[in-house]
Amino acid sequence: MADIEGSTGLFHRLGDDYVPLLEQYRALLQRICRTHRGVVVDEDGDGLLAAFSDAADAIAACIETQQTLEDPATFPGIEVLARVGVHTGEATPVGAGYVSLAVHQVARICAGAHGGQVLLSEATAAAVRHRLPANAALTDLGSFRLRGFPAPEHLSQLSHPDLRSDFPAPRGLGDVVVRLPVPLTSFVGRERELIQLGAQIAAQRLVTVVGPGGSGKTRLALEAARREEERGTPVVLVELAGTDDPALVPNQVATALGVGLSVGNPLTALADAVRERHLLMLLDNCEHLLDAAAELVTTLLARSPELTVLATTRQPLGVPGEAVVPCEPLTVDGASSDAVRLFLDRASLAVPELATPSETDLELVRRLCTELDGLPLALELAAATLTTLPLPELVDGLGDRFSLLTQDLRGVPERQRTLAATIGWSVDRLTPAELAVFTAASVFSGGFTADAVEAVAGPEIGGGTLRPLRAVADQSLIQLRRGAGRYRMLETLRQYADTRIDDDARRRLKDRHVTYLVALTERLEPSLRTADGARSWRRLDDERSNIRTAFAHALATGQGEPALRIAAAINWWWYRRGQVQEGRRWLADALAAAPDAPPALRARALLGEALLAYLAGDVVTIRDRVEQVVHTAPDEAGDTLALALVLRAFVRALLGEADAVTDFELDAARAIAAAESSGVAWVRAEIAMTRGQFARFAGDADAAIAHLDEAEQIATEVGHSWAVGSARWVRAKVLLSLGRHQEAVQAAAAAVSVALADDDATGTLAVLLTGAGTATAAGFPRQGAVILGAVQTLARR
Repeated sequence: MADIEGSTGLFHRLGDDYVPLLEQYRALLQRICRTHRGVVVDEDGDGLLAAFSDAADAIAACIETQQTLEDPATFPGIEVLARVGVHTGEATPVGAGYVSLAVHQVARICAGAHGGQVLLSEATAAAVRHRLPANAALTDLGSFRLRGFPAPEHLSQLSHPDLRSDFPAPRGLGDVVVRLPVPLTSFVGRERELIQLGAQIAAQRLVTVVGPGGSGKTRLALEAARREEERGTPVVLVELAGTDDPALVPNQVATALGVGLSVGNPLTALADAVRERHLLMLLDNCEHLLDAAAELVTTLLARSPELTVLATTRQPLGVPGEAVVPCEPLTVDGASSDAVRLFLDRASLAVPELATPSETDLELVRRLCTELDGLPLALELAAATLTTLPLPELVDGLGDRFSLLTQDLRGVPERQRTLAATIGWSVDRLTPAELAVFTAASVFSGGFTADAVEAVAGPEIGGGTLRPLRAVADQSLIQLRRGAGRYRMLETLRQYADTRIDDDARRRLKDRHVTYLVALTERLEPSLRTADGARSWRRLDDERSNIRTAFAHALATGQGEPALRIAAAINWWWYRRGQVQEGRRWLADALAAAPDAPPALRARALLGEALLAYLAGDVVTIRDRVEQVVHTAPDEAGDTLALALVLRAFVRALLGEADAVTDFELDAARAIAAAESSGVAWVRAEIAMTRGQFARFAGDADAAIAHLDEAEQIATEVGHSWAVGSARWVRAKVLLSLGRHQEAVQAAAAAVSVALADDDATGTLAVLLTGAGTATAAGFPRQGAVILGAVQTLARR
């Protein structure tokens, strides 16, 4: 439909000349319509209604109409501006014209246009979007209310280089329909996630934002949708949190779209209603209606080629073609991290002084953000408490966060008013087996594996924990570190899980955790000095926090022997990782707590004390512990006895005892026999290395190098990397004493490579210190100083 803007004023100005101008205008439009296979079906004053069988022909006619009217030669000296509206719908012929609601709708659209402007309904835009004439484009204007029509209408403007495009908002129509809520607070951070989401929305038709409760899924999705809306994509928000009946999901969508559902299958009716609509639909909070949401999405996407769905949920919908975007907690590292920025933004609303925080404030805020795992909801609730609680007291009280973070914010859903309510929203929907796995996971610290869950939670449900574990992870209550093959639980979720079990259950689970760590460490210990050791070292590194937790629980509950078994199994790990003070303390506590432990177990622990005492320079303890081992170790502790004999001889030599070398040859034979009886091959490498040390002390460089070569060869064959690096390290010292500086540098560098490859803190420091002296002696004092600086830096870590 088209009419002349300001026709009454034009009539007054032209007088009798207006009639021929109107006739010329009508003839012009009739000719253009016929040219593009259309027909004028009604003329009323300056208004004209034309019908086309193809919407693309109507668009071509509109462009030619406006081009012709803008040509000064068409009406010389007179500006004739046409308002044009285009709609696609069905109409019933009556006489020479048409009768239908579509005719009334296009009249309302035309009335909203400005002179020289062409407005398209959503139905027409969908029909022509990919069939526009050359250089033509559509500009999204948003949604408007048309008088007499209950549902809003999404309008687009036809653009073309030959036509004017700078028009005000459509005239006389209802307010623009705001389909997305306007947030009351600013959006902070998450630029990487927004870029990722934008790319997925552009490439996929179903994108699901998945994360735990309180992680900010809705806010992230709303911000991504808002940016899509700014680019011209129509967006509708469908909120499902308040809907518990799966049968009502289509109705929720229909309400958001302003579509009425007739009798029959509501999904089919809804699919028909959005079939041709270009639309981004944001389905928020799908987790409690997964099946219904999945069915809805599958049906609509199959029948609506221009539809894209962005969903938020605590677990994926499980629909083919679904692109899952994790919504992790905010980053917490540094004063400018997203978590710190969010907290300060919200906190400054309650305490304006925090808009410019002091260094003390920033340190407290960093602690708070770390304690709360960077969870946006927890940070917002914490900021809200500042109206009644000073920041230092807030941070100190986070150990009881579920009682503290209960600010009862108004204007937000009930489930988001407290931290406990948000987490409970998910946990209350777990099956009994899933709940058992979730609560059992609370005893782990620093991550865990599936076999650990089976050991701790399996007895609670009769075994078979893998399926419920995957289900809990699928619901974002546990996170899978895919590259590491380990699971982790946010500290906030761990504390919540702990509130769901009683004291008896907690003790039962923690006892099983200790039992699991005993079995794990004793299984890994034999491989630590072999070629298969790298995997065991990494596993112990991963379990560091679990070891500490289990060890502390065992000692606190009178389980001295299990604690001693753990300590005895990992003393070599403590040694190489440089955890001297911690290892010595745990070993002493465990030995005191298990005085009646089996002799072989106590011997292994005593040897561990001696090794760590060596690193601490505690000669008295070394001598005492190795002598206890040598005199009390039973036959089945052959490897322990062998290493104790080697260590005793080495310490005696360091102390300058005259008969140390002679006695060692007797001890070495005994050590080899003990090692062979236990099936341990690596002791030979350490014996050869000790002989090399004795030769070095005696000034026999050639013999020292020969023994060290033998030690490295044996160690390489059995995979004892520590002995390989140590042999190279001692060789560097021997070569340095001979003045063969370049060779000494090469030997030290080779030793450093071994230590670094094994992440051996102790070995790295020792070899670097030797390397600093070697580089200086070789004529490179600057490089030696740099190495010393590295030693100081590493020693402080």
